[in-house]
Amino acid sequence: MNQGIFGFPPTLSGAILSTTEIDVSGSYRISPGTNRLIIFAVGGGGGGGAGGKQASGVAQSGGAAGSGGSQIYQDFNVEDLGGVNTTLSIAIGAGGLAGATAGDTTTGGSGGAGGTTTITPTGKIGTLIHCPGGGGGEGGQGGRTAAAGAVRQGWFYQVTTSHIIGGNSVASTGTPGSTAILSVNSHGGAGGAGIIAATPAAIGGGVIYFSTGSSNSSIGNIEYGRGFTIIGTASNTVAIVNPKIHILGKMSPGIGGHGGGSGLTGATNGADGYRGSGAGGGGSTLNTFTSGAGGTGGNGYVCIVAIS
Repeated sequence: MNQGIFGFPPTLSGAILSTTEIDVSGSYRISPGTNRLIIFAVGGGGGGGAGGKQASGVAQSGGAAGSGGSQIYQDFNVEDLGGVNTTLSIAIGAGGLAGATAGDTTTGGSGGAGGTTTITPTGKIGTLIHCPGGGGGEGGQGGRTAAAGAVRQGWFYQVTTSHIIGGNSVASTGTPGSTAILSVNSHGGAGGAGIIAATPAAIGGGVIYFSTGSSNSSIGNIEYGRGFTIIGTASNTVAIVNPKIHILGKMSPGIGGHGGGSGLTGATNGADGYRGSGAGGGGSTLNTFTSGAGGTGGNGYVCIVAIS
């Protein structure tokens, strides 16, 4: 065996051989020379709820946000997966459906749950990774808060993971719940704005922003600073489009969708999620006008880094 100069090996081990981003179901073959795989996987994000519609003088909430899909980040020895040339079967969970716009004096449609992302070594009976999708946001309600989509746990090797819920929407104040990014687990959407009873007025939708907390002063995405609001606030006439960026590079989920703004003569839709993140809720409006639909949850996603 060649030990190089003074007993040191001539080359360094552990080099990155490839990085593979996977957005659609398919397969991944472990190439010869690979000793380890670092795998990130996330289920589909939940869809956002639509804003409700009520008569003037009735408090109503906007649609609540979808929750992000459960996620896994783990380093595996290739031998534990069946060795080189083993094929991993990958199923990508679909993003949850958007909540449908409301008819007069009705609640908004609720968003659908995201699908499950799984990874299974071909020819084996066990599932390696199982990441359920996030729950869908509740549609806008007359007189009460609309609840954000439920959090679901993922697992690998029987170890479970969890994450942070997205934004709701409060009827009494019309306030949409914004989502602060505290970590890679903060990938829920933001809530849609409602209409308050006493003095109805247009309200901006919930936003996605990086935390201002002193304990979260180091933000992994170098494009954004602490307390930075991504893009801005949706009005009742101008919706926000998800910029499709990751919270922390390729080995993390995308950011959630912004909430839609509410108004007296119309509202805007919640933004879609991206790569496992939850969608935003739609804004509410008054009867005879069109409320905002929820956004569609981001499809699940897998990223695999092969290490020599």
